[in-house]
Amino acid sequence: MGTIRLDWQMTSAAVQTGPTGPAGAFIVNGLPNLFRDPTAAIHDFRFADPGESGQRNTLWGPGYCGIDLGVGKTWKISESQAVKFRWETFNLTNTPRFDVESLQAGGANGLGNLLFTSLTFGQFTCTLAKPRIMQFVLRYSH
Repeated sequence: MGTIRLDWQMTSAAVQTGPTGPAGAFIVNGLPNLFRDPTAAIHDFRFADPGESGQRNTLWGPGYCGIDLGVGKTWKISESQAVKFRWETFNLTNTPRFDVESLQAGGANGLGNLLFTSLTFGQFTCTLAKPRIMQFVLRYSH
């Protein structure tokens, strides 16, 4: 006969108990937040019970869209020689895409730990994209 093992150390993040209102990327007290009204949204979650596996995909973030751009020009010097210049930009619009997964992870900044205070509830702590990066390339070939 098999045994049932409950792992009391591995609990889920907070469990949603009611509607939280619209979720997205809102500025609350000058900082990005998942909820328009985090003080009201905190009452729609409870702590996970020990060993409770919790919910999946409870929160949906604002999404991700990245625009990259590259421009290049080649100048022929002779039949066998050329100079090529490229300018590449990643995250052209420099738009932050906030990471909802960091809120659901249950780590130090997860929703389960943020239930202790409504001041930081739903506050984004990291992004999915890096800030705008530009690089220039100059290549001589023969």
